[in-house]
Amino acid sequence: MLSLKIPVSYIKNMVRNKSPNVVTNKELLNLTQGTVLNYVMNPLVGAVDTFWISKLNNDAILAGQGTSDRIFNSMFLVSSFAPAVIIPIISKYHAIGDNDKVISIISTSVFLVGLIGLFLSTGVFIFKDSITSAIIPCSAKSYKYAIQYLEIRILSLGFALLNSLAFASMRGQKDVNTPIKINLCSQIVNMVLDPILMLKMGVQGIALGTVISELVSFTLFYSSMIRKNLINFSLIDTKLIKTLIKRGFSVQVRSICLSLIYLFGFRQAQQIDLSGNIAAAHVLQIQLFEIGYIFTYSFGLVCPIIIPRYPNKKQVKYALYRFGTSISVCMMFVNFMISNKFMKIFSKNSDVIKISGAVTPVSSILQLICGLTCVTEGMIQGYGMYNCLGIGTFLSTGLYLLFIRLCNTLPQMWLVMALSTGFRGILNSKLMELEEKKQNKDH
Repeated sequence: MLSLKIPVSYIKNMVRNKSPNVVTNKELLNLTQGTVLNYVMNPLVGAVDTFWISKLNNDAILAGQGTSDRIFNSMFLVSSFAPAVIIPIISKYHAIGDNDKVISIISTSVFLVGLIGLFLSTGVFIFKDSITSAIIPCSAKSYKYAIQYLEIRILSLGFALLNSLAFASMRGQKDVNTPIKINLCSQIVNMVLDPILMLKMGVQGIALGTVISELVSFTLFYSSMIRKNLINFSLIDTKLIKTLIKRGFSVQVRSICLSLIYLFGFRQAQQIDLSGNIAAAHVLQIQLFEIGYIFTYSFGLVCPIIIPRYPNKKQVKYALYRFGTSISVCMMFVNFMISNKFMKIFSKNSDVIKISGAVTPVSSILQLICGLTCVTEGMIQGYGMYNCLGIGTFLSTGLYLLFIRLCNTLPQMWLVMALSTGFRGILNSKLMELEEKKQNKDH
């Protein structure tokens, strides 16, 4: 079993003649900037996809593409457990200069994630009709467009999983600059291809553009890692595979639960209104929300990089919460201020704009709640308390599923999402405190 404890000699050398508070704040700023620049591209490209699809003046296409995109993202979340597990481990060994261990961790993870991506993408492609019909009624206008998009987009799942793993490996080594360059290049490819392929292939062209951009990203990521000698399959560690699966179980529970929240939300939106107006408004609100959420989510990803490197848990926790709260409050106000203009850019349907506008106050509050929850969950991963993560998310998802079926309007749906997310954040925080007390007693 791998340990996340850092040798005392390293800690003494690191903190000698330095203020942990100053160093931590500096690292928080630098790492957050790099992580945001990497992750901000994804929702922006999603917004570009939505923009071009909106030019087709068909809300059924927008709803179908948005729902299939959520299905893809849910499959991605469920299977992408390795990055969350390896970041604090790589951060630990990189900090003490054990390069062989870093290479072994990366190589083992690539092997495992590659197999998962192959089997999962094949399964989704074969059963795409059954999966889609579980979310969108077959009688809905958006159903056929959802199938057309998903059957192409799912081909990129394996590449997306491996790209996420490569990014996590680099973050664990505090390298956020290389991923920025790679992501920028691949997303430019996507933005250029989208309008061209859409004119020739419709919604399938949008999906194909994304597949090609993921392939470009994969090529650049792994050629870079091979040049740096970070992959050596002769160093694959079978014990590490067991560790990844064991620790990844709670991460998977969390991912499955979050995926259910999104998917049941889309299903409820489709069932409330078969015309697609409510579903289209829901898609637009999700797109807007993710643009702001990417900042708070990115900061949550910084937490497991920082925590294994510093011994003063109390001070580091305070710094993380202070920084995270500031970002969350800013994103809440940004979401509220730009919502109306955002909706008018991406839809000309007055009904869709009106429905979406009614959701804005709740979605803005959700930005704040999600931000604080992301910080807590990032800290839990940094401490290696994966069971806490799974338990808290599981219980909050049960609360969400209990009430979402009672919703008759889109604002009600988003209110349930906000309440369940707040419950998850509070519960995870309490579970983390209990686990810390238990660990202190053991020591």
